[in-house]
Amino acid sequence: MTAPYSYEQINTHVSPVTPSVMHTKGNDLSYYFRKYLFLEAVSMVRWTLPETWPSNRLQYLVFGSGGVAVFNTDRYGLVYDRMGLTGINIFYNPTHSIVANPFIKGSPYLQIGKQCEIINLQPDYRGMVDIVAYYGDMMALAAQTIQSNLINSRLAYVFAAGNKAGAESFKKMFDQIMQGDPAVFVDSSLLKASKTGSSGQSPWMYFSSDLKGNFITNELLTALKTIKALFDTEVGIPNTNTSKKERMLTDEVNSNNVETAAKASLWLDSLQRGCERVHKLFSIDKEQLWVDWRFPPDTSTQEVNSNARNLEL
Repeated sequence: MTAPYSYEQINTHVSPVTPSVMHTKGNDLSYYFRKYLFLEAVSMVRWTLPETWPSNRLQYLVFGSGGVAVFNTDRYGLVYDRMGLTGINIFYNPTHSIVANPFIKGSPYLQIGKQCEIINLQPDYRGMVDIVAYYGDMMALAAQTIQSNLINSRLAYVFAAGNKAGAESFKKMFDQIMQGDPAVFVDSSLLKASKTGSSGQSPWMYFSSDLKGNFITNELLTALKTIKALFDTEVGIPNTNTSKKERMLTDEVNSNNVETAAKASLWLDSLQRGCERVHKLFSIDKEQLWVDWRFPPDTSTQEVNSNARNLEL
């Protein structure tokens, strides 16, 4: 199972703990937003890799599956592949990684720290599939609601004609208007009141919707941007708190920066520690394997990042 993940794969992983009744999953729109958010998160960091290592699969494995196992092979030299963690030590950390690759004979059962090393995104060795699925589905729901509101805003009039012929006449008139005809000609009898009966009622009635009152697309667009900002804060991408309508104070901006940098700093620290373990085991350096910010964070973020390096994972 490789990233980017399909709905069925995400559902298998997430549904046992987060069942949902929303029907915005498994469609093209939800897949679009999941892919959009996943690629944005992947773009936060820049990798320095050996020339023989493709970066695309490494990024998907690290952010999607949670990490990779790095090990030596007789034929291909130093390579990476999907980690299959097994075994535990006294601290309940994995002790071995199983590699299943058709190009490598057998299924290597590698001891971590001696035969292989792990570059993992998070301390719990998980990826970010759950985060992407959660916010991607919410953005899909908001986008679908925006589409529905835009469609409903086009419902200006509903005609109720007195007979089928009158209904067909109004339909043709509406079709001509929608086609942009500069003038529309109809039988004058359609607009005259009936001479039969005492009410003098017109042969048609119409329902006029409150377009201005029902048009909430602007509010829905704000909600979509807010969901996106929440995702950015969750994964550590700098953003402006769109939920505040008033001008944000400097302290509020700094507070949001710290919150944004917290998880990103944890992730980057975990990745860099993994690279350092690979350096030590296989005698390579940063010029061959390293990961760092694609865009350097601001001052407050840098302070959080330097403090995070002192935490023991």
